[in-house]
Amino acid sequence: MLVADYGPEGGERTAKTIAEAGGTAVFHAADVSNPQTVEALMYKVVETYGRLDCAFNNAGIEGQTAVTPDCSIENWNRVIAINLTGVFLCMKFEIPLMLKHGGQYRKHFIECGTGRVPGMPAYVAAKHGVSGLTRPPHSN
Repeated sequence: MLVADYGPEGGERTAKTIAEAGGTAVFHAADVSNPQTVEALMYKVVETYGRLDCAFNNAGIEGQTAVTPDCSIENWNRVIAINLTGVFLCMKFEIPLMLKHGGQYRKHFIECGTGRVPGMPAYVAAKHGVSGLTRPPHSN
């Protein structure tokens, strides 16, 4: 398994936890809001494992708590970039790799109960965006 995380500390800790549970994991630093970084991450997957069979896109931040009029543009852009654009970019580069090796692309979306929390407009918008992005016919 390849574990990607923006921060090395969290990613290395996750890889270590997987290893302690009897699995194998390689950590690779990645910023999912950056297309070049996500593409490099996919190259790392293929370089390490020869193919991509499964992906769990789970990057996300809450951002600042504020009602919509008080939500800063910077907060909005950062949360949307990581929580929504990050999922899009991962899917953009993952789907062709899965199909290239004769696999299928199947979507599994895990709903997050905080998708309706007041005071987090960017987070809520991103969660609803991911829901729309991962539902047919938009997903591939």
